[in-house]
Amino acid sequence: GARRPLRWGVHGLALALLVALPFSAAQLDPTMWALVMMVLVALGRSLALLGRDDEAVESFRAASRLSPEDPALYKGLGDSLTRLARHADAAVAYTEATKRRGDDAATWLGLGSALARTGQWDRAREALAQALALTPDDLEGARLYAQACRAAHRRDEAITAHERALG
Repeated sequence: GARRPLRWGVHGLALALLVALPFSAAQLDPTMWALVMMVLVALGRSLALLGRDDEAVESFRAASRLSPEDPALYKGLGDSLTRLARHADAAVAYTEATKRRGDDAATWLGLGSALARTGQWDRAREALAQALALTPDDLEGARLYAQACRAAHRRDEAITAHERALG
């Protein structure tokens, strides 16, 4: 269909970068691996912006096979999986991102939201607390934290969080 040219065009570019090189994969310069990985992450982000999250997931997963330590690809994967309502998978991706870069409030917020959507209220509350520790003025984060506290039967924390969310 009309979707294939972009998908195969950029995947083809990444593949061409590998095939055109006169080295085997084992001999491939780490810089070239990084370049291919960056192309796949950029493709994933572009596809996600176009609302093609199923294809974005493919690109992020391919990038994770090349460079499993990059937190950005796990964040992008989590975002796309969230939009596909695959919340348990999104929580796994966000968890991987937080292991690699624990100072990104948006990733902690995504993790907390995904965990909440799977009914893991205590873990959601913990993740949202991390997000709020990094961005204390985030009203949306405070609102989500209050909801998670209420659902986890932590009444006093929920009241305090609701007051904070109201400003």
